[in-house]
Amino acid sequence: MTKISIFDFDGTVYYKDSLFEFWKFVLKKKPLRIIFLPIQLFGFLLFKLYLFRGKGFKNFFLTYLFFIDQHQLKLWIDQFWTREFPVNFRTELLERIKIHNQSDIQPVCVSASASIFIQNICETIGIDQLICSKVNRKFGFYYIDGKNCRGAEKIVRLKLAFNLNEIIITEAYSDNRDDKTLLEMAEKGVFIK
Repeated sequence: MTKISIFDFDGTVYYKDSLFEFWKFVLKKKPLRIIFLPIQLFGFLLFKLYLFRGKGFKNFFLTYLFFIDQHQLKLWIDQFWTREFPVNFRTELLERIKIHNQSDIQPVCVSASASIFIQNICETIGIDQLICSKVNRKFGFYYIDGKNCRGAEKIVRLKLAFNLNEIIITEAYSDNRDDKTLLEMAEKGVFIK
C-alpha cells in the first residue's frame, strides 16, 4: 500500500489566496491592467447570483493576464513566490511535508488553485504530486481547462491519480468546508481555521 498525505494549498499551506495575491502583485508591476477590473467585477456578480460557480468566476478573473506571454508570466510567478515564501506559509505544515518526504509518505497537493500559479512553489516546499485546476491559454486568454478542482471534483481527481484501494491517506489538511469528505477519508483529517 502506498501512503500519501494530502494538503490543500490556499488558506492551508499558504495563508492567503494565491489567485488574488498574484493579481495584486501584477497590478503593482503593470497598473494599467486595472482596465480588466469591470470584467472581473461582472464575473464576481454572476458568481454571487449563482449563475455559475468557481470555474466561470476564475475565467473572468484571469482576463487581466490577457496577452501576457507564458515566459513573462513564469518570471512574475517566480518573483511573486520569492517574495511570499516562507513568510506567508504555515511553518507547521511545511514541517509535516518535510517529515513525510523523509519517511515513506508521499505528500500530495489537492487544490482548487490554478496549476500555473502553484506548481513550482509546491516543488520548492517538497510536494511533487499536484492535483489542481488546470490552466491553459488560447487566443491570448488564460482559462481553467476542465472542471475546477474543488469539493467533490477533488475526490474524482484523486481517484484518477491513485487507485484508492491501493493507498492509505495518513493525513489530510484543508481550510475549506467543501473538503469534509476528503478529510474524512484520511486516518487523520485536520480542518484549518
